[in-house]
Amino acid sequence: MDRPAVGLAEITPPTCLKGERLVVLRPEGWRRDYRADSDPFQSADGTWRIRVLPEAAWYVLRECGLMPPDTRIEDVPLTHAMVETWTDPAASLW
Repeated sequence: MDRPAVGLAEITPPTCLKGERLVVLRPEGWRRDYRADSDPFQSADGTWRIRVLPEAAWYVLRECGLMPPDTRIEDVPLTHAMVETWTDPAASLW
């Protein structure tokens, strides 16, 4: 079986994102393997932001209830995050 294709979807608030897999824009470019630790929220300056953490840390937190040491939860602008979606390549043929 072929691996499903990965797509990206822009985020438009308000939306429920906690736990969703994200691709985040970092200084070195777009990076995968992040999870949303919050839904989008407006910061004090009015910009939409979201809290993210590395996906491996998210699984430890979810399964064990413990935050791994040295894990950074970061607030990133919503414009610097996209939801990673799975698509079925065969479905797009018809």
